[in-house]
Amino acid sequence: MSIEMILMQDVKDLGTAGQVVKVSEGYARNFLVPRKMAALVTEGNRRQLAKLEVQRGIERKALREKRPNWLPLFRRDPIPFPSRLVKAINFLDL
Repeated sequence: MSIEMILMQDVKDLGTAGQVVKVSEGYARNFLVPRKMAALVTEGNRRQLAKLEVQRGIERKALREKRPNWLPLFRRDPIPFPSRLVKAINFLDL
């Protein structure tokens, strides 16, 4: 039998934090809950998850607005290297 759990943190091969997943009762009872990696899906937890998603959306929007300020720094022309250095690097790569 399986139950729905809300992941509190990323779990390898299962899902990411905030995701609702179905797992077996034994896996939830013996592994996820004791390590505080997941919580049982309840109405209160669903509301808290919805608030968290709204907050994450606001944070993502703020990051998108800040992005144009620092993005041009990474789009500069490449740094020219002396040809001797390039030849030495190519020789070492072989």
